[in-house]
Amino acid sequence: MPVDKTYCLKLVGQIYYLASYTRPDLLYSLSRVAHSCSNPTEADMIRVKRIIRHICETKEYGITYSACVDFYIYCHVDASFNCYDDGKGHYGYTVCIGRNNGSIFAKSSKLKIIALSSTEAEYVALCFATAEVIFLRELLRQLGFISNRPSIIYEDNLSCIKMIYGQLKHHTTKHINTRYHYTKDQVQKNNVEIVHCHTKEMIADVLTKPLAAEQHSYLARRLLNISI
Repeated sequence: MPVDKTYCLKLVGQIYYLASYTRPDLLYSLSRVAHSCSNPTEADMIRVKRIIRHICETKEYGITYSACVDFYIYCHVDASFNCYDDGKGHYGYTVCIGRNNGSIFAKSSKLKIIALSSTEAEYVALCFATAEVIFLRELLRQLGFISNRPSIIYEDNLSCIKMIYGQLKHHTTKHINTRYHYTKDQVQKNNVEIVHCHTKEMIADVLTKPLAAEQHSYLARRLLNISI
C-alpha cells in the first residue's frame, strides 16, 4: 500500500541528520530504507518507524571522544557480499583518532560494482577506507601532527589481507580493476598496515549488515565509545 511520500522523506531526512553527526550506528538501517524513498510502501514506513523507536530507546547514545588520545588513525572496514537483488553488496567503514576512541567519520553505502566473491567485496571496500585514511593522515600532517607510523586498518577477511600482501595467486585477482589496488600501494609505501580483526570485534559490521540485538548494541557502543 502506498504512503505519503513527502512525510516519509521528511522522517528519513531527520534520521539522516542525526546519523551524520552523532549516531553513525544508524547509517546502515538508514541506507536500506533510503533506497525505497522514491516510491515508499507501508512496509517501508514500518521500517522507518522502527528506526525512530530505536532512537527513542537509545536517546542516551552519542559519540564520546577521549581527552587523551595518541593521534594515530585507526580504521575498521567491512563489506557484505551480494545482499541486494541486483547482486551488489554493501560496505562500511569507521575511522577514529586514538585507539578505541569515538568515530570521527563513518560511511555505509551500497557497492557500485558486482563483486564475484566476498573477498573481492572486502578488497574494494578496503580501497575506499584506505583513501579516507590517507586523506586524514594528510590533514593531521598539515595541522602539525606528523607521524611516520603507518595507520592501522582492521579487516576480518584473511583472504583479503593475503591479497593485499601478495600471498594469493594472480588468477584469483586479475579481473579486479586496477584502481582497487590502491590499498596495496599504500601498504608498500608504509602509510597503512592491514591488521586482522575477529568478526565479533569488527565494529564496521554494524554499518554493513543486520545483527542480533546484543551484538548490534555491543558494536554500536564501541563505535560511539560508550562505556560497555
